[in-house]
Amino acid sequence: MRLLHLHRDPSETLPMMGSVAPVAPVAPAGPAGTAGTVLVTVAPTLLDRLPGLQAELGRGYGVEAGTPTADALAILRAPSPATLAFWRARYPGAWLLVVDPGMESDATTCLNAGADTYVAGSVSTVEVAAVLRSLDRRRGAALLPA
Repeated sequence: MRLLHLHRDPSETLPMMGSVAPVAPVAPAGPAGTAGTVLVTVAPTLLDRLPGLQAELGRGYGVEAGTPTADALAILRAPSPATLAFWRARYPGAWLLVVDPGMESDATTCLNAGADTYVAGSVSTVEVAAVLRSLDRRRGAALLPA
């Protein structure tokens, strides 16, 4: 059984957005990257399209260029279904976000091949960061004991 211990930094303040306080990222304590940091791996071909991703994600996340790893949130650039299926089979614990700036691939095909979510078109760093935080929340909820 996999267990995940969640913690929140008590010194972290939440900025107000209108009348709604956003949910701060809750980072797992453990081996993913630095202790207490959620590792986000970004396909090297997407780094220039997502400027400032580390700053947008904030504390609790570590961003690096590379390929998916066992416990990372991975951002892939519209791979072929076979490549996506390969990464899903090799790292079943990774959460895969496919970003397709050119809208060249089919979302249905990517999702059926193993992507956890798919974003296409004119993608902003803010949108990708929001999707990553959403994936992290779902991943944390999926790993909690029943």
